[in-house]
Amino acid sequence: MFVKRDSLGQIITISLEQTPDCNEPIDDSDPMLVNFVQNNRTTALQQYELKETDLPLIRVIEDLVDLLSETGVIRFTDLPQEAQSKLLKRKSMRRRSSSLNLLDYDNDVI
Repeated sequence: MFVKRDSLGQIITISLEQTPDCNEPIDDSDPMLVNFVQNNRTTALQQYELKETDLPLIRVIEDLVDLLSETGVIRFTDLPQEAQSKLLKRKSMRRRSSSLNLLDYDNDVI
């Protein structure tokens, strides 16, 4: 294992192979390496968990905007033009997607 350190001596990159950037050999059990790996694993897991909730949350927000506009709490045209465009594009894509499901393969019996 090889590492690259910053000016304070903290590990900022690791590599299984020696590269021009990662050229300092380090033992797998080195406490600084173990700490670096654990911290980055936690960060990667948190980013993954956030991404996993993005799509369902986007749908909730779209539905909320629809509800607020239908009940007159807000006007769709009050939203920024970019937001309007994105919402209309997604609504159109959903409409096309659902209209393409002409056959229900899930319930077919062969």
